[in-house]
Amino acid sequence: MAEQLLIRLSRAAHGDSHWRVVGASGPGAVQQGRLEEAAAAASGRRVVLLVPGSDVLLTRVPLPVRNRARAAVAVPWALEDRLVADVEDLHFALGSTDAEGRWAVAVVARARLDAWLEEARAAGLDPQAVVPDPLALPTPPADAWTALEESDCVTVRTGAADGFACEPDLLADVVAARAVPEAIARRLAADAVPVVWPAALAEASGVETLPQRLGDTLDAFDATAAGTTALNLLQGPYSRRERVGRALRRWRLPAALAAALVLVVTFQAGLRYAQLGRREARLRGEIEHVFRQSFPEVQRVVNATAQMRTRLDALRKGKQSGPGFSGTLAQAGAVIAATEGSRVQSLSWQNGVLEVKLDAGNLQDLDRIKRGLEDRGLNTRISGAERKGKRVSGRLRIGGGGGSG
Repeated sequence: MAEQLLIRLSRAAHGDSHWRVVGASGPGAVQQGRLEEAAAAASGRRVVLLVPGSDVLLTRVPLPVRNRARAAVAVPWALEDRLVADVEDLHFALGSTDAEGRWAVAVVARARLDAWLEEARAAGLDPQAVVPDPLALPTPPADAWTALEESDCVTVRTGAADGFACEPDLLADVVAARAVPEAIARRLAADAVPVVWPAALAEASGVETLPQRLGDTLDAFDATAAGTTALNLLQGPYSRRERVGRALRRWRLPAALAAALVLVVTFQAGLRYAQLGRREARLRGEIEHVFRQSFPEVQRVVNATAQMRTRLDALRKGKQSGPGFSGTLAQAGAVIAATEGSRVQSLSWQNGVLEVKLDAGNLQDLDRIKRGLEDRGLNTRISGAERKGKRVSGRLRIGGGGGSG
């Protein structure tokens, strides 16, 4: 059996509580103090709170329904005429039905139950069960009661899911409408005096004349029965499932908004990635185009950027004869740029010769560029010229051997 922490709340405000650990080997020692101290023993254990029976009405309600959910809806209105408070201010917990089809019901003010739970949770406790203390007393046999007599309260269990708690002075009024039991097993708190029972009860043959005095009031309770009782007040809106559901519902809208935001951000990132991919493909195409124009002798282009870098490195290291590609290109560029209206259309470099296809205003401009290059010591010849409208398209071969033409 999993260990349980059984805690009996004090009936007095800010009073000490009593608790003990109950495991397979039986109940442990009773301890007394603040709830914060009890919380230190709660780790890994099922927490059961015993609450004052004087604040809880235990009754039975005959209903023509066997479905628990339907009974939970019907019970408040079936009891409405017997209750002083409005049903909206009360919490109803259902037990099981008896042989006559009557539902066992516990009724407690919502404000009172909220206060108990708030006190427990403020101390660091998360109870799995809240049980009226009459139902934690040992279950009596048929036609018998179990009673705990304290200085300010008498707590009585009259059946599996039946019982009451009241002040000793009110005992006669409370039991007047109840059937007289054949026996009462009496337990007496260490600091209390025996209660004077009404004559009708005191004369019953099975009523104990002298109650059994206890070392601690928690000794009067059946810890195992308290932890397994079917009449747990934490039902309906107070159940663990409902509390988790409420917490999840509070986060439903923020979660939906967060999910929508993630979708929008993901879509925008995907769109941006696609745009960058298209731009990269376009740039690769442009790089390959420039490479093929610059090095037309290369038939297979695998990685234009890497291949161009390799060839430029080779040119810089002077692996080709003459002034090299960069030197020839720099001098040719300066002469062509100085000739107004001339534009380079393409370049190629092969075997130390720079071939330039350019567009010039007329043949004189083309010849002027040739002479300018020769003045710089570059062997230059015009390998072709073609008139296109009012302009001239020509080819210059710069560098290498051979005379001018």
